[in-house]
Amino acid sequence: MLRKRLHFLLILILACQCTSAETDLPNVGPSIGTTYYVSPSGKDDHSGLSPEEAWETIDRVNALAFEPGDSILFEGGRSFSGSLSLDSSDQGTPENPITIGSYANGRATLLSGEMAGLHASNTAGIEVKDLVFVGSGRDDPEGSDGITFHVDRDDGVRLEHIRIENVDVSAYRGAGIQITAGHPSGSGFQDVRITNCIVHHNG
Repeated sequence: MLRKRLHFLLILILACQCTSAETDLPNVGPSIGTTYYVSPSGKDDHSGLSPEEAWETIDRVNALAFEPGDSILFEGGRSFSGSLSLDSSDQGTPENPITIGSYANGRATLLSGEMAGLHASNTAGIEVKDLVFVGSGRDDPEGSDGITFHVDRDDGVRLEHIRIENVDVSAYRGAGIQITAGHPSGSGFQDVRITNCIVHHNG
């Protein structure tokens, strides 16, 4: 009888411990957003959803409208030709921004030539980090800006949340990083942070 009681108590203690462990788990909701990978060894007809299924070009990135929480990651230590373009169809939020950065080792380099390295129009909720942008030279009369965010909406809205962090921007005819508004309604941006960036040899 004593052995049966001890066996019952052991089962009861283990059950209580398992219940307590489950109760202490954080309340994790469903993940938000999709991560897309870009690599010179990828193919644009791939899914882009893993390093093994990476896209190849910036043009393929520009062809998709991104949603809150999405990430676009370029293979670190590699170079990509082209200009990133975002517009109002690519809209993140402060809680779930769209992130553009690098994966694997080091920072990826975007060689945009005479075009902007990244041009974002009428959108925010964007984070750009851990990338190198290189233009066609500060003396190129056809050159553009490096990273530019612009808003010209007519409703006076202030688009929220821009982060530019740990980027190197060089060899652009215009500004290395430029954030502008161009409508008399007073539309613009708020909550903008530019941190740990090196911006050099620009016009």
